[in-house]
Amino acid sequence: MRFLALVGTAAATIAVGFWAAPASAATISVSGTVSCDGGNAVVGVWIQSSGGGSGFAAWTRLPNRVNVASYSKTLSTALPTNISLHVGCGGTSSSWWGDNWTPNKAIGGSATLNARCSEGPGTAVRCAWPATGASRSYNGFAGGYCTWGAAEKWKQNTGAYPGWNGDAMYWDTNARSAGWTVVSTPRARTVVVMEPGATTSSVGHVAWVNSYRISGSTIYLNITDMNRYSLGVWSTYERVYQPGQMSFIMAP
Repeated sequence: MRFLALVGTAAATIAVGFWAAPASAATISVSGTVSCDGGNAVVGVWIQSSGGGSGFAAWTRLPNRVNVASYSKTLSTALPTNISLHVGCGGTSSSWWGDNWTPNKAIGGSATLNARCSEGPGTAVRCAWPATGASRSYNGFAGGYCTWGAAEKWKQNTGAYPGWNGDAMYWDTNARSAGWTVVSTPRARTVVVMEPGATTSSVGHVAWVNSYRISGSTIYLNITDMNRYSLGVWSTYERVYQPGQMSFIMAP
């Protein structure tokens, strides 16, 4: 289907947000990662804002993963606003095979929003935000270790502690069992789980992913962790993403 032809049809609300910016608009950034889980290439991302300022986002596919892309957009919008992502899966940038929408999400400022799309032809709500699984009110991990630190970062960013247990190398499996979304490609606003082959620890390592950047065929994760060098000590640094050795638990 031609995405540009949507103006004046069932998706006419896109045009309204694009042309109208409210007088009391705030400038915010919306960014994240989207995926077309049926395997089709990401061909575009539109940010729909109920407060105005809607438009196309800048986006970049991940190396060797045409169906996963990072995106970002600065927009002027009234706050709070409801945001919906429209993700083009398959086709070309001007003629999307499928226009896949997320449900609305209310935000009060700049936000990292990640979504996964099941894909399909035409226009429909086929994308989902990360699932919300089990949580708890306390940090159940041993103080000073990487697991304790990652749980603290999770609490800071989500409002609750993760509701899974285990050594670092088992966090992806245990988080999935606890109802959370786990993926194999980088996302900001996630916990990266490193297998023993990606770290010197025999029980793996976990860290909070602040952001990532793409340089050629390499992805660099900007992470914050605990116990990289010493028990109880925080570190923030970059490290290279290692496919097959890392997975990512997505925060809601």
